[in-house]
Amino acid sequence: GGWNKSASFGKDRLECREDGLKPGAKVLIIDDLLGTGATLIGACALVEHVKAEVVECACVVDMPALNGRTNVPKPTFILVDDLSTEGAASS
Repeated sequence: GGWNKSASFGKDRLECREDGLKPGAKVLIIDDLLGTGATLIGACALVEHVKAEVVECACVVDMPALNGRTNVPKPTFILVDDLSTEGAASS
């Protein structure tokens, strides 16, 4: 199965094997960056399509200005809430 998304920077497609997850499997979805939430929304849809259960999503970095956390349909753990350079040393 697959899921298509359109974004301001172009189009993308997520895919997974139909037999990649067993029905009833519990899944944690991990992504590097949470922007609008479109990737996590698509990943959740794919997992649910094969009758598995997304228990939580996790991202390394959140970009709060894009409000993605409010769009994701599952609880989402964020390791770093903002990549603001305020107060950071420049290199």
